[in-house]
Amino acid sequence: MLAKEDGTEKKSDRGKRTVREKQKTEPPRMKVRCPLCKWDHDWKPYWACELCDARFDTFVTKAHCPDPTCGNSWELTWCPRCGNPSPHLDWYVKEGPRTS
Repeated sequence: MLAKEDGTEKKSDRGKRTVREKQKTEPPRMKVRCPLCKWDHDWKPYWACELCDARFDTFVTKAHCPDPTCGNSWELTWCPRCGNPSPHLDWYVKEGPRTS
């Protein structure tokens, strides 16, 4: 129990955190964005393996072909918007925690 200004007691707000407290304790979120044109990835399967023709979302598979018999992988990811390649790892952008 916590004391109020008028001398009465109220129940504790234990377990509730303010936005500022959450920002201090929550890890940053990862966003996927083209490092060249800043296109935000929309989680659609734009990519296809040139060896086995499997279609997939390269960010779900972490730049590996989803066909277990294929084994193909990539270090570069081509942007569906600007059409240019960038290192796959450069697409991951850290952002602060959500504030809503």
